[in-house]
Amino acid sequence: MSDELHEGGGARGGAGLARVREYRAAERLLHADPAEIRALADRRLTAVIAAARTVEPYRTLWEGCREVRSVRDLAELPITERDHLQDAPIETRLARPREGLSERYTSGTTAAFLLTARSPDEVRFMDVQMWRQFRTQGIPANARRLNIELNPPLEPAILDVGSRVVRVSMPKSSAAIAEVIRSEGIEVMLGTPSALLEVAETMGSRTMKGVVTFGEVRTDIDVDALREAYGVRPMDWYASGEAMLVSWECPSGSGYHVNSDAVVLEVLDPDGRAAGPGEPGDVVLTALANCTTPVVRYRIGDIASLLPDPCPCGITLPLMGAVEGRTPDWIIAPGGRRISPFRVVLGALLGEETAPAVRRYRVTQRAVDDFLVEVVWAAGRRADLAERIGPALTWVLEAPVHVETRELPEIRVGPSEKFRQVVSLVSRSETGRSVQVTR
Repeated sequence: MSDELHEGGGARGGAGLARVREYRAAERLLHADPAEIRALADRRLTAVIAAARTVEPYRTLWEGCREVRSVRDLAELPITERDHLQDAPIETRLARPREGLSERYTSGTTAAFLLTARSPDEVRFMDVQMWRQFRTQGIPANARRLNIELNPPLEPAILDVGSRVVRVSMPKSSAAIAEVIRSEGIEVMLGTPSALLEVAETMGSRTMKGVVTFGEVRTDIDVDALREAYGVRPMDWYASGEAMLVSWECPSGSGYHVNSDAVVLEVLDPDGRAAGPGEPGDVVLTALANCTTPVVRYRIGDIASLLPDPCPCGITLPLMGAVEGRTPDWIIAPGGRRISPFRVVLGALLGEETAPAVRRYRVTQRAVDDFLVEVVWAAGRRADLAERIGPALTWVLEAPVHVETRELPEIRVGPSEKFRQVVSLVSRSETGRSVQVTR
C-alpha cells in the first residue's frame, strides 16, 4: 500500500503518516455499518448548516426555517437554485476569511459559471475521496495520468481578431494531446467520453491502465468504443464543481456508489417529495465537506434514481442509477471530422476571463461553417471577448467559420426541456469539403 500512498504528497514524515490515516479511514467507510455513515453525515451536516446560516443566499432563504440537526431534517429547507448562488457575490457566500483559500470557477459545461472556494483541509478531503475512487475501481492512483477536461492542456495560438493580432492560449488539438500522451507516458486518462473518443480517433488504439469518464452522459456505445481504443473498461464518475465527487461506478455493474460520507444526494419528484426507490427525479445535492462556500439542497439540473438493493460487491455505500445529465452534441468540422463539444464551450474558447463575464450561454452549430452563440452577460457586453469567439472557433475547427453573437437578457427553455449548452444541427453526412487553416 505504501507506494500508492505517495500520491498527492507522499507517505513520509508526520504529514505523510496523517495522510495514510486519512486514506485508511476513508477506505474503511466503504464497508462500514450504514448507521455509522448516517451518524457521520449528521455531524458533518451540522457544521455545514451552521456555516450556511451566516452567509448568503441561505441567510435570506432560510429566514423563519426550523433548525436542522440531521440529514432527515433537510426536507424542511427550501431548494437552492443556481440563480440563488449566482446572484450572491462570492464575498457574501464565504463563511471564513478569503486569505489562503483555493478558489475556482466551475467549468461552465452547464453553460453557467459559479465561483467556489475551499480551505486546505477541504481540498485534502477531496484528494482522499479521489484516491478512494481510483483504488476501488482498480485504477492505480500513482500512475501517470492526464485530465483533459478539468485542466486542459494549452498551446500558444495567434488569432486574427478584427484585423488585430491577438496572442492567446487555446486548448491543444487532439493531435497535440496524443503527442503529450506518447511523450509523457500517460497511463490513466480522465475526461468526457466525447473528448476521450476524439483523442482516440486521432491517436489510434493505445492501452491504458485506467480510463475515467465524467461530465456527460455515457452510452453503451461509448463504453465499447473507449474499451476498444484504450484496452480497458472505462469507469464513470458523477461529480459537480459545486459538490465535487458525488458517486462512482461500481466495477460490479450494479450502479454508482454515492459518497454519502461527503455528500447528501436527494432525488425528488415533480412535487418536491422524495422519489421512491428506482424512480427517477431531480438530483438535489448537499456538500458535507465544504463549510467555506456551503452548498445545501442545491438542484444540480440532472435526473437520476436511488437504487433500493445493496450492492453485491459488499460496499455498503448506497447505490444510484446512471445519471441522465446534460448531453451536448458533437460538433462536425468541414470534411466530417468530429469535435468534442467540450472544445467549444466558452470557457475553453476564451479562457479564465469568461467566468466572471458570462452568466449563461448556448453555442448552436447551424451549418458546418455557421454558428450562433447566445450570451447572457453578467455585467454588460464584453466586446473584446465576443470578437474572439469566431477566430477561436476557426482555430479549434481548423476551418474559417461565421459566428453570430446574440446578446440576450436570459436563455429560456421549455418546462420539460433539458438545457443543452452545445447544439449541432449538422450531421456528418452533410460535410463533404475540407478547408485548410494555416497556424
